[in-house]
Amino acid sequence: MIDTARSYCPNAVLYLSAIPPVSAEVSEQNENNTNNASIQACNAEIEQIAQENSAVYIDAFSALADENGCLPADAAADGIHPAKDYTEKWAELVKESIAEAEEK
Repeated sequence: MIDTARSYCPNAVLYLSAIPPVSAEVSEQNENNTNNASIQACNAEIEQIAQENSAVYIDAFSALADENGCLPADAAADGIHPAKDYTEKWAELVKESIAEAEEK
């Protein structure tokens, strides 16, 4: 996918975002292997892909996680999809990443 994007826009800055955490409850239920440990493993791969392809990695996991590495219980009605306040935090992180990349 990165190669395809670069074939159309070779000078574009590409951004790869980490998968955000899920709540402790969702992580413990582990339905369909949805838990914060597997999300962290996927994020490590996303970060590696970003590094190997000169893309910007956005660490949405850390930005949205509480002190226990989980999405706070009040951050999502279903424990998975961040509510407005947390989506806005994520969007702000993306904006900051874009601004930092433009400065370089």
